[in-house]
Amino acid sequence: MNPDFLARCQMHLLGNGCEFLTGQLPDALIWDAARFERIWDLHPAERHKIMIYGRWVETPRWQQAYGADSPDRVVFSWSIVRGWQGQAGRPDGRSGKLRFWQRRADHSATTWLALPQWRLPKMSQQSQIEWTDATWNPVRGCTQITPGCTNCYAKTFAERFRGVPGHPYEQGFDLRLVPAKLEDPLQWKTPKMIFANSMSDLFHEEVPNDFICSVVRVMQSANWHTYQVLTKRSERLQEMLQTKLVAAGAEPHIWWGVSVENRKHGLPRVDHLRAAPACVRFLSIEPLLEDLGEINLEGIHWVIVGGESGARSRPMPKEWVLSVRDQCERAKVPFFFKQWGGRQKHKTGRLLEGRTYDEFPPVVRNPVPDKAVRMEMIDEVKRLWPKA
Repeated sequence: MNPDFLARCQMHLLGNGCEFLTGQLPDALIWDAARFERIWDLHPAERHKIMIYGRWVETPRWQQAYGADSPDRVVFSWSIVRGWQGQAGRPDGRSGKLRFWQRRADHSATTWLALPQWRLPKMSQQSQIEWTDATWNPVRGCTQITPGCTNCYAKTFAERFRGVPGHPYEQGFDLRLVPAKLEDPLQWKTPKMIFANSMSDLFHEEVPNDFICSVVRVMQSANWHTYQVLTKRSERLQEMLQTKLVAAGAEPHIWWGVSVENRKHGLPRVDHLRAAPACVRFLSIEPLLEDLGEINLEGIHWVIVGGESGARSRPMPKEWVLSVRDQCERAKVPFFFKQWGGRQKHKTGRLLEGRTYDEFPPVVRNPVPDKAVRMEMIDEVKRLWPKA
């Protein structure tokens, strides 16, 4: 499939009021390149309409033509459309649809292609990561520092859109602050488990202390959610939890974690985390790149294990996983097995010795304030960060 065609679709969706594109793009709109290319290759001589199912809040319509001097014009539009549910094509009056197509210059007939029924939620409010409900990224971008970063999914995602005007990752994976995202958890009324900075590292050396404190202050205010803060910069995490973030460390709804990929880089982070005054500490042992041997789990309240996924994924033998699981069982630490990973993680799945492991630490349930109180909190964030 023509990547320029995809880029143009992305740009126009961002510029024309798609509510779910006000933040990061959902996975369905990254367009799982392999899936799209396979569909496109079914009829290489044709230009196709591509229809993606979704839900919409408003019903604006727009149309834009490109390539007037080229053999084919590229035309985009989106709207609420009724009908066309499944292959039968009968109206059901329920499905909102997003439509893309390339139209021949001679206006010859085009062929519809209906993709599987994908939900297109507002990004950040839902996540495909198995151990969280939502992601929140007031910081975007990072730099690689250890072997665990080699095949970083966040970098791969962000660099696809470097140079695309108006895209949230127009600057690729370069680190930048996004004050406008600070208020997101305050907007979300329904309690969620939120992975903070899934596309970055909050404790990156280029993130100012004041901004880190502002992010954490939002976590403290929006305490009806549970936050999962994960870092590879464990020494800075330890230092800040001992100084500027002491109060936040005592909050049971904020969980502080470190990545552990191997012995050399990962296990020292466990010691830094244990030395930090925190109510809930967790380890994200993913991607697990070697047998970790004995792990000191004293003061650790949760362990996640997962294999690397993607085309360049490195293998994870079962014995490595069982070793961590057994140590968690002996230490009575909740254990969560995320995935085996590999090139096709949906096929390798999440079963470990015939069952799934979905254990979590206890979750604190705090009341949700009414809208007026939440709006006051949002106004306070905007006073501190006027560009938000």
